[in-house]
Amino acid sequence: MNILIYGYGTMAGAMVEGWLRAGMDPARITAYNPRPKQVAEGVTLVTEIPETAFDAVVLGFKPHMLADIAPE
Repeated sequence: MNILIYGYGTMAGAMVEGWLRAGMDPARITAYNPRPKQVAEGVTLVTEIPETAFDAVVLGFKPHMLADIAPE
């Protein structure tokens, strides 16, 4: 399963760390964050939303941010 995480803050980072401890291959995780930051080793960090298809998309931002992120 290939996963895109939209937003990579404290909560999303904790989720990824848990998945990796459980044995998930970090190559299957892509983290989108408009401001580059450190991610777990092996996780791909992108600053533009990829056009690649993913099996799952995890929203890693707070609910009050939705209107700014997806205004329509």
